[in-house]
Amino acid sequence: MKRRIYGQSVIAIFALFTLAVFEVHSSAQQPPTPEEKLKEAENHLNEVEKKVKEALDKANAPGGPAAGLLDPDKKDVADQQKNLDDKQKALVLKKINPGRLLPGGDQPIKDAEADVKEAEGKLEDAQERLRDAKMQILKQRFPGLYQQYQDAINEREDAQKRRDKAKEDQSKKGTTGQSTSPNLGALLSDNKVRVETSGTGETIGHIADLKIENLTDQPLKFAVAPMILESGSGRNQHYACPKGQTVGLHPRETKKIPVDGICIARNKPPVGKGVTGDLVINEGDPTLPPDPKSHIKPKDANKLLRLCTSKYDAADKLLKDGALKDIPYADPKKKKDIVVQWSTWTDPQISELTGAPPATKEDLKKVVYKQVEEQGPVTPDRKKKIDQGIDTIFEKVELTTAKAKGLEKPDPFATVELTGEQAKGGTQTGGAINTGNDTNSPATGGDSQTPTSTTGTVTNPDGSTNKTITNKEPDGTTKTTTITTRKETHDDGSTTTIEKTVSPGGETREKTTDFDKNGKPTRNRQDETDKHGRKIVEYREDLDLSDPNRKTIKGGFKKVTVYYPDKDNAPGGLKTERTENLGPDGRVVSGTEITVDPNGQTKTTPLP
Repeated sequence: MKRRIYGQSVIAIFALFTLAVFEVHSSAQQPPTPEEKLKEAENHLNEVEKKVKEALDKANAPGGPAAGLLDPDKKDVADQQKNLDDKQKALVLKKINPGRLLPGGDQPIKDAEADVKEAEGKLEDAQERLRDAKMQILKQRFPGLYQQYQDAINEREDAQKRRDKAKEDQSKKGTTGQSTSPNLGALLSDNKVRVETSGTGETIGHIADLKIENLTDQPLKFAVAPMILESGSGRNQHYACPKGQTVGLHPRETKKIPVDGICIARNKPPVGKGVTGDLVINEGDPTLPPDPKSHIKPKDANKLLRLCTSKYDAADKLLKDGALKDIPYADPKKKKDIVVQWSTWTDPQISELTGAPPATKEDLKKVVYKQVEEQGPVTPDRKKKIDQGIDTIFEKVELTTAKAKGLEKPDPFATVELTGEQAKGGTQTGGAINTGNDTNSPATGGDSQTPTSTTGTVTNPDGSTNKTITNKEPDGTTKTTTITTRKETHDDGSTTTIEKTVSPGGETREKTTDFDKNGKPTRNRQDETDKHGRKIVEYREDLDLSDPNRKTIKGGFKKVTVYYPDKDNAPGGLKTERTENLGPDGRVVSGTEITVDPNGQTKTTPLP
């Protein structure tokens, strides 16, 4: 409120004070909600941005103190915009060229699409340079307004975080103080939703989209938990997505949900914009069956999430404390993105878990100089300033890494897997755990109404194990999931591991992995049935044996069957049956989709 009072008359101040006193004594006024606080911060930021624009316009006007300083950057933006327009027109012409239908005729289209993407990147870089130049003028000519602008940005970010935190707390507790929203992973496991992932071509920020379809005739409200989005083919980047969100879907509704995150494997290219199917969801939850294309263990995924979350938290604190002010960028978000991204890439723990080599200061230097040299020759004076900037950036990266070490949260699944003497001899063991993303236990406090789980493992004489997970709801009801794991050894030394999960509703998922005599996987298979025992998913994946890491798919097939909802306790009939033949990297090379409408009419569509 202080900013609104500054500059007002004494009468206005007295009037506000009188009104405030009257309201306190006349009625117990409710404090502003986090949503209202955010709206107030956004309005204040808009007011400051108007002042910033007016000040810059005057400074850059003929005869102004900064006249002509922005002209080169403005011209660069205009040139890059024209270049992008030309590339987009060229792409359209190639798409309507009849020659595209000839064998190999789509290569010019691919080249033109690459040109458009490159032009988009150059335009974004030019716009970023123009913004930075404006902020430098503002900082030098109007330091008071510049500081007011930075404060307004930070105020808005803080309000946004408080609003998001309030929403997250509300989604966990609902209106009764009890957990009401399941996680997306649990709904996937129960075959209540279908998810299609797609990339955006970015390495930080909006890195992916989730197209989520409600397969039930009931409305769903659920939490999209923090997750690792890993490249199923192993050819692209993995991403850590530390922020969750709540999603609501009407019966049979489909929504596209944007996901923010950060690249955790810089030695791979990003998943291309609009490319579907490569990214698979890994919530780091060992109680959920893994995706058949997943290669990162849930325990490792959980560790990656906690490490990356601590880096975001560290950067927030450093930015708020002013410790990042010397980074040679004016935009606070840009400063934060730089230290979070490079702190992630240089972290040896993350590199060990992802298999990507840790980045160094020399790597940062190469990236910076590549960008700088595209703008023209580097003079000795300019090189000196650039090197000083690189030193500053890397110093803040190391500061972020050090700060993050004290902010990493404990493993919420630390007690899920039982090992040692407790798990031996076929003796049933188990203990109360919390399977959410926040640990609420007697040792740490928390709501006693929060649903808990108990897990127990039995080792059988043949070496197989039966794990039972029992979820106890606040109303006293229980739901039990069983996971049976066994290993078969063959005469040639190869082995097969079979893991069968039976959910509380009777649905099953059986995942089978074949290994050669050296312990490397050769084939993945997964079959799923609904509660009536009908097969709804068949998946076969042959791995490329020439890939030493066995993360490349050579081929296979996938068959997904969807039935209409049960009616009058009778199983619903066939709705769709989609069969996909997979080629290298898991791409669909052929297949069919059969659909049956409610009247029994059948339609067959070839794929892709």
